[in-house]
Amino acid sequence: MLDPVLPWSDKCLVVSAITLSLFRYFDPRKFELLFDIADARENQVWQRSLSGLVLALFIYNKRISLYSDLIARLSLYQGNPEFERNLELIYIQIIKSQDTEKINRKFQEEIYPEMMKLRPRLEDKLDLENILSENPMKIATRNGSLY
Repeated sequence: MLDPVLPWSDKCLVVSAITLSLFRYFDPRKFELLFDIADARENQVWQRSLSGLVLALFIYNKRISLYSDLIARLSLYQGNPEFERNLELIYIQIIKSQDTEKINRKFQEEIYPEMMKLRPRLEDKLDLENILSENPMKIATRNGSLY
């Protein structure tokens, strides 16, 4: 993972795989690996690793306290203003994603069904079938332009 020859996009895929695996099965070594990748500070990769760590820490909040190595590793970040700023940005993105999910759900459950109810009336008023079935050149010449 620290090899500069390996493209960042491949490293991001590996970080995502490690993170998803960690979500499914707790493993302190995966935490350590994500910490190491985040500490390497390689563009595009360390942010993904840090995000995975934050989410995994939420998932395994109670279990983490049983692993002194992980607690020691976390304590290294305590008081680091850059780390705290990055955590804040991750939290904001998580909150935004929850809002997006709520908006999407509301659209799917409320707005879209209402639009589908109005569709036949709009099609009739706009006469969409006739407009779409006509030759575009015929419409353009009828309006006096060939644009």
